[in-house]
Parts: sequence; C-alpha cells; structure tokens
Amino acid sequence: MAQFKPDYEHLYMQEEFSDVKLVIKDESETTAAGQKRRRKSTARTIPGHCLLLLGHSGYCKAKLENWKNEQGSSTRSAKGAKQPLEIVMPVPAGQEELAELLIKGMYQKQPSIAQDLNHEQLLQLMLLADRFEVPKANTHCPALKKYPAWGAEQRPASAKQPVIEWQLPLSLVQAAVEKHLSSSSDRTTIGASSTHIVQGQPAYIDAVIDSSSSNSGSSSDSGSGSGSGKELDIAAFLQLQDLPTNAVRKVSARLAILEPKLADGAAGRGRQVAGPEIHSFELHDTFMSKEFGKGGELVKLGAVASWEAAEAALRQKRLVHAGGPGDAAAAGPHLLVRVELLELL
Repeated sequence: MAQFKPDYEHLYMQEEFSDVKLVIKDESETTAAGQKRRRKSTARTIPGHCLLLLGHSGYCKAKLENWKNEQGSSTRSAKGAKQPLEIVMPVPAGQEELAELLIKGMYQKQPSIAQDLNHEQLLQLMLLADRFEVPKANTHCPALKKYPAWGAEQRPASAKQPVIEWQLPLSLVQAAVEKHLSSSSDRTTIGASSTHIVQGQPAYIDAVIDSSSSNSGSSSDSGSGSGSGKELDIAAFLQLQDLPTNAVRKVSARLAILEPKLADGAAGRGRQVAGPEIHSFELHDTFMSKEFGKGGELVKLGAVASWEAAEAALRQKRLVHAGGPGDAAAAGPHLLVRVELLELL
C-alpha cells in the first residue's frame, strides 16, 4: 500500500491555526544593541505551524524542542494572551525569497518550488535546504532532474567504487605545521593531490592544518607532554574540477587516512601497504560545485608547540608510511589519504 502523504499547501501563509512565526533574516544584518542598522532590514515574517515544521525541518525541530525545554509553554503578554513563538532563519543576503520557497515546499505534498529557478538559484536553494535540514526539498523535487549533473553517469550499486589515493609527503605536513605555529591564522594549506578522473569527473583532494575550536592547552594524545601549544587538526577536502559555472553535483563519499601494514608473502616481506581506515569523515548526499569543496577533520593532533610534537602524535597514531626503496609508489615518509566515492549524480 502506498504511503499517504498529506498536502498542507492550503495552510501556507495562513494565520489560521498558526502557532509560530518564521522570521527570514539576512544573516549579515547587525543586531548588536545600540548599533544603528546601515540599511533597511529585509526580514520577512511568515506564519508557521509547529506540527508541520517538526516533521520537515531538523533546524526548526531543534529550535522548538529547545524552547519547550526552556519555557514549557508559550510566552504570554502582560494581558495573559499567548504570543506566537518566533524562529529566526538567517540566510545569505539576497536569498530571502528562496527561503520563502523552501518553507512553501515543506507544505506541499510534491514540492514544485524549483521549476522556474536557474542553476545558480537551484544550488542556493539546495544549500538552504542543507542549512535548515529540509530533506524533502532534495528528495521530492522534480526540477533537480532537468540539469544533466543529476542524471549523469549513474552506475549499478554493485559496480566497483572509484577511489582516489594521495600519498601526502610528510615534508609538506611539516612545512604547514611550522608555518601555522608561527602565525595567527586558523587555517594553513598543506597541499593538493594530482587530479584524478572518477566517473568522468575530474577531482582532487586538498589538505589543511586547522586550529581546533576548543584549545584546552593539554592533550595526552599529542605526545608533547608539555601541556602547551596550539590544538591542531589535519583536515581533508574533496574538490571537483571543470564543472560549468553554477553547476552542482550530488556526492556521497568517505574520506580517510590509512595506517600502514606489512605486505604478506615473501615477495612483499617488509614492504608497507595500506591498512584499514583509522580516521575517516563521510559526506552524505552533499551538493558540491567547483566553488565549494567538502570534507572535514581526519586527525586530531592535540596540543603541539613544535613539528617534533606533531610528528610524534602522527607516529603514535601509526599514520606515517615509511616509503623509500621498499615502496615504489613514494620516495619518502608520507600519509596515505583516501577518498572512496560512493555516489556521484
């Protein structure tokens, strides 16, 4: 039996039965107390319905559940009348109308919100759907299929998954760590792999050194033992090349750094090969363009004050491949970064 999907489009923009206000707001607008706005606010207010929002937006659901935990009931005015709840939805400048379309799609049985959008607007709409966790916009929108990127090169699930492997020289990591430790920057580029062709799509991996968001000043994993230094991570990103302007592709992938293991057999005795995934990050149904690479943290180095401490952390985690004469693929010590492309539409 087909699952029943109700249509609530008749309630969109209707005050009747509304119990929440959705405020679409330019994220760059100044809200600091006492500071004058430099331009007129472009905020838009839309009547909403909690029950529907709970089922179609993870962002709205989190806001409503947080309000419920803190308040227990709607706030009341001095006269005792219930005041509607407010959920602020910050969006990039100029995308307020697209956010309205996204809300409209939540109310529709079969979203038709993207039929008249160009490719750039469609990308912006999909990024808003990701931001406000509205999966319905991505999975039930026929307009997605009118652009070749979504229909291109679909393959059977049983086909071998394309893999990109990058032997990242430890010397590049060292240079990036030393540069990062001597600067005030939150991110320092390590480098990028060569370009690989996966399912006809040119792609590559790049890696960076990031300062962790929390700097506790100590880490038993860092190997420094000094309790001082910067909290550092190694992050990697998948990048797509040669896409048309404003084109997008839907990607699912697994990024990982592999630990080495010794090859089996007499011929491979003493030679290191890739071991199991030890640190990984997954992308699920992520929309990508050539302007937006996607990835995340792969290795947490801990608090380090020198390259020696960072290298010790990598070796303690058994992530350094020896390279050298016994490994024809790399001339020296390196990290092995792998991207396994699970889906490319």
